Amino acid sequence: SVLLGKLMRLAGADLVLFPSPYGSVVMPKEENLAIKHVLLSQDLRKDYTYQAPTDVELKLAASFPVPSAGIHPGLVPLILRDFGQDVIVNAGGGIHGHPMGTIAGGHAFRQAIDATLQGKSLRDYALTHPELQSAIDTWGIRE
Repeated sequence: SVLLGKLMRLAGADLVLFPSPYGSVVMPKEENLAIKHVLLSQDLRKDYTYQAPTDVELKLAASFPVPSAGIHPGLVPLILRDFGQDVIVNAGGGIHGHPMGTIAGGHAFRQAIDATLQGKSLRDYALTHPELQSAIDTWGIRE
């Protein structure tokens, strides 16, 4: 929940793992985006209930959001769209469960990230990247 995200950040967590809005165990997207917001927010006076004097500079290190559960390369465009680049793509089964093996699974994620950051569709990028194509054939693409 959002409160847990705030507490994790205040406790100094570098990252906070929670069910994604589109994996195998889902949490409502609105709640996911609210957690992302409190983990990355720099407007601490608005987003946290700390009442410091206005002449005091408030700083709190951000915590990376880690949307998890059922993450595969076909979800990368959604993850980067919804969470931006300050996110950790939690890719356990999507790497180790790749039909071409673990190394190919890692390559497929990197290819999905590269394609998305370059504004290319995963289907087009997969035409010249067999690891990504195999991942798409296995898990599909969610758009």
